[in-house]
Amino acid sequence: MVTGSRGIDRQTARAMFEQHLSPFVSQGRTWLLGTARGIDQWAMEWLLENSETCWAVVPYTRFKLPQWVQASLDEMDRIVELQLPKRKTASAIRNRHMVDL
Repeated sequence: MVTGSRGIDRQTARAMFEQHLSPFVSQGRTWLLGTARGIDQWAMEWLLENSETCWAVVPYTRFKLPQWVQASLDEMDRIVELQLPKRKTASAIRNRHMVDL
């Protein structure tokens, strides 16, 4: 599972992935990802470039997400749509679900 700050730029995130995640690629892992801007979007991009298996876990349905994330979702191996009610706690519930998977 990858989680983190929304306020991180692409170059910094990619450098962190190279340093911390690259030893774990090509080992048959399934990566669980949120769909927020920042670390989530850069992780999606980097992991897909490395041909990793990626699941997106979304609090609502994929079609209630912003347009910018739709193309990345098309490349995911699986999209888990929790179909939660629209409220402030939905992302926290999604994160808990990701941990429990």
